Amino acid sequence: MKTLAPYHPEKFITNGDIEIAYDAFGDPRAKPLLLIMGLADQMITWHEKLCRVLADRGFFVIRFDNRDIGRSTWLEDEGAPNIPLLVLKKLLGMPVKTPYTLKDMALDALAVLDALGLESAHVMGASMGGMIAQTLALDHPERVRSLVSLISAPDILPNKNALKGMGKDIGDWIAGRDSDFQTISPSPSVFPFLLNPMPTDREGFVAFYTRLNLTVNGKGAPLNQEESRAHAHELFDRGLCPNGALRQLAGILASPSRNQRLKGLKTPALVIHGAKDPLIPVRLGMETARLIPGARLKIIKNMGHWLPLPVWGELLASLESFWDSCASRPFIVTG
Repeated sequence: MKTLAPYHPEKFITNGDIEIAYDAFGDPRAKPLLLIMGLADQMITWHEKLCRVLADRGFFVIRFDNRDIGRSTWLEDEGAPNIPLLVLKKLLGMPVKTPYTLKDMALDALAVLDALGLESAHVMGASMGGMIAQTLALDHPERVRSLVSLISAPDILPNKNALKGMGKDIGDWIAGRDSDFQTISPSPSVFPFLLNPMPTDREGFVAFYTRLNLTVNGKGAPLNQEESRAHAHELFDRGLCPNGALRQLAGILASPSRNQRLKGLKTPALVIHGAKDPLIPVRLGMETARLIPGARLKIIKNMGHWLPLPVWGELLASLESFWDSCASRPFIVTG
């Protein structure tokens, strides 16, 4: 997979007291595309080859480390949150106090655009990154040309009532009574990875991360485990924040549901989800698309909560078709 896209090495910008690491691929004069990564993962999980392919297709591709991960600012002085307690408070409707929320993380993304002198960009977020991207589009629609919500959801604790009666919307998918389409809860297999700090030694982290990849990929297209282990070593070398993922999860829990606000979103949107996702079940992707007026929905049958090489062809075809349709529409923000 050869590419001519130039690489722009890592730099840092600030948002108040937070320092954000970012890099980029492609021609800075091309259409800007901001990639936002998910919970517990660094910007390099947006695979370099995928970034270069997107750049070759006419984008200036920007990726960055969210706060509390990689080479961006760690807030270790805040300690490790009690996630089960925060979940209980969320379920009971009690206030959940955390060092930051998705709104703050969306402002980090905005700071990256500001530092690059970009008035607006196409935005694609994966998992928690999709939640940040949704928040950015809702709070700052004038900065988001289009939204791709990838393996994400409108709320971390979905409202079951909001998902009733979806049979007509998903037609043939539900008709098969496929159990992957009947649940809105994460598989129990993912909970140990969500509730505990990561190992801080190299071999322990590499083993942990490889198991995590296999678990969240579920029954999706096979992963290359050697590549997964090599990637885990890269992540460790860039910097491992022991409790950062737990604070990011707390930030998600402290954020309000986007269910109602998404109904008024005017930004062109594409929702992509894996049919075999054990972490954020596919019905939540369907619900995201149902809530956003005019949103496109793409379900990739052999994809879990990961982006292995075998799904890239279908993924890129969906993205290209969507962005082509956006190019034919003027970018107009209305109040």
